[in-house]
Amino acid sequence: MPEPVPGRTDGLGLTRMTTCITRNGPVGDRKTLTEAETAFGAMSAPRNRKGNRFFPGFFTISAQQDQWALARCISGLRNWARMGKSGHVDAGWVWLGQSAKHDVAADLLASAGRLAVASEVIERVLNGRLVISADGAERPVPGLFESHAGAADFPWRSLAAWIGARLARRHRLDPCPAIAAARSVFRSDLCRPNLYGTGAELAGASDELEGSLSVPTAAPASEGRLILSPGRFFDARIFDPADPLR
Repeated sequence: MPEPVPGRTDGLGLTRMTTCITRNGPVGDRKTLTEAETAFGAMSAPRNRKGNRFFPGFFTISAQQDQWALARCISGLRNWARMGKSGHVDAGWVWLGQSAKHDVAADLLASAGRLAVASEVIERVLNGRLVISADGAERPVPGLFESHAGAADFPWRSLAAWIGARLARRHRLDPCPAIAAARSVFRSDLCRPNLYGTGAELAGASDELEGSLSVPTAAPASEGRLILSPGRFFDARIFDPADPLR
């Protein structure tokens, strides 16, 4: 049986702060957390493997290392994620990418214990509508949010480096260890072998020039054909993971 999340965070030298199982509250003792994770895994298995139903099984954890925290969904419940070639592995991201589902997603994210933001604000962001003035004027930004198409759900380590660099800058920390720690949890090396053959869009590389694409662009893929979606930053800057401090 794969190692539970507590064991994985220990192996990375991380201190567990909160988890979705504890409703983003204090983690508590290791034994209780592991038992809860195992119970959810047992509940997920029959709904997926036998019932062929989609049962969201994400385990989200916030962990701390070297005085800074980085939250990342580092694991799905193993029985759900190991369904192999059933085609349901990335169903959650596909579902979230449908604009007709954004009102439901916004309500879920705004519920108690999650984001402390009104559902209307969350839905506006999901639908790419930005408020640009104090009088409430909006501007549509197509593609502002994308959860699946164009390998949006692929764990690009270059994106992790950008997140680490931005967090370090905001909190006045050394960016080098922040970038290294961020890259270590975006496991593209695990994503490819475990999702190969499921129909998931798997990039052949783990890094790209973040913010460089203005048009749909073909890219090497582990299987099939991959077209990356345009993705420019608002300030038109380009983040090069080979030179992250520039």
